[in-house]
Amino acid sequence: MKNIESLINELRGEYLNLTQDIAKAEFADATLPFDKTEHENLRAQIEYMKKYAEVVKLRAEYARTKSNQKEDEPLMEPLPVAFNPSY
Repeated sequence: MKNIESLINELRGEYLNLTQDIAKAEFADATLPFDKTEHENLRAQIEYMKKYAEVVKLRAEYARTKSNQKEDEPLMEPLPVAFNPSY
């Protein structure tokens, strides 16, 4: 299993690559003579790429928050477990 810093660095790199790819796609969309379908497909791809980039960013932020928490503090409250006496 990767350590938190390694994970955060990989996520940061992935986010930076995504933002570069988004910028290139937006530039292509603005400058190349696409027909309507090509334009719509590229715009859809750009929007999905932006959503994915946001999720990658959120994962990195969460990993950072989790690594900064004290070990004795639960990150989330545990889910209640139903007691079933028949086991």
